[in-house]
Amino acid sequence: LGGGLAGLSAAFALSFDKNLDITVVERAPGAGGCTSSWYDHRDAERCAIQYPMHMISPRLYVNFLSLLKYMDLIENLTPKFERFFFFDEKGRKSSLALSRFAKKLPAPFHGLKILWDFDGCSWYDKLSTIRFFLFCIRHGAKDPPPASDQYNFYGFCKKLGMTEEAVKAMARITYSITNLPPSEQVGPKFAKLFYEVILAHSDSLGYQMVNDDYTPGLITPWVTGLKNAGVKFLFNHEVEDIECENGKITRVGIIDHNVSRWFVCKNCGCRFPNAGEKISCPKCGLTIGYLSSPYSPHKYLEADFFISCLQPHQLAKIILADNRHPLRQFQYFRNLGKYK
Repeated sequence: LGGGLAGLSAAFALSFDKNLDITVVERAPGAGGCTSSWYDHRDAERCAIQYPMHMISPRLYVNFLSLLKYMDLIENLTPKFERFFFFDEKGRKSSLALSRFAKKLPAPFHGLKILWDFDGCSWYDKLSTIRFFLFCIRHGAKDPPPASDQYNFYGFCKKLGMTEEAVKAMARITYSITNLPPSEQVGPKFAKLFYEVILAHSDSLGYQMVNDDYTPGLITPWVTGLKNAGVKFLFNHEVEDIECENGKITRVGIIDHNVSRWFVCKNCGCRFPNAGEKISCPKCGLTIGYLSSPYSPHKYLEADFFISCLQPHQLAKIILADNRHPLRQFQYFRNLGKYK
């Protein structure tokens, strides 16, 4: 369920068992999820648009890089970066770099040097981040960190004494890690992520990216290889319901959006079909409007196993909509609604 990186990886792993009949269900017109690109149908040029590039850490993405090597796609990655440039809302440019001196410092102290070299805020603003750094160093390896997850990123940083400019500077670094705005990022969760990505190892800025935009550089050859291995894809199909019986998931209800008319998102230009009542863009999530007479009959998929590769809030939307859903007996599923 889901055709993003997780769904494609699951299908890839299962495809080695020739006794399995594998189907990937994806709401969007194509695979890739948050690593896909699409054409802007708002203008005649049909320019390609994609989400912000994922930063691939060789230290943290060991399995993903092994998978790229197996598919002969490792050459599609850039060399390691050692400096990143950021622009604020006024167009001011700043940079974050891993200097020679910072490389020689043991983790996590090299992270303090990285921030000190960050030319996006003053020395006073940098000093105000000390409590944030200390929190990350002390608690970043814990899961979860000992702080209320009711704080979003902005509130969490302000509680730890950071100045407004320091929060804005940290937000620019946040985007490069999570692709989420500060209002949607859970504060303690970000602190853990910041520790793992920036503070836990001294080569913290040595990232790679995909050379080309994601769809031709990664997703299309990946999907082609899976199809050649016998994997089936149901695009424009949305998971709407998960049914259980006697403690086992028996079938999944899906909406086939291909039976309805197509729409163009006014925010991102993605073209997609929509058969449900709410017309929501599968790329940016914008609700365009509502259909007065929706055509959304359920189809049901039955299988021996279902593997959810949906994002937590997508899975929560399905399960928490029904107060009597059998999966609500498990604390894990009740907690899903908290996290973006």
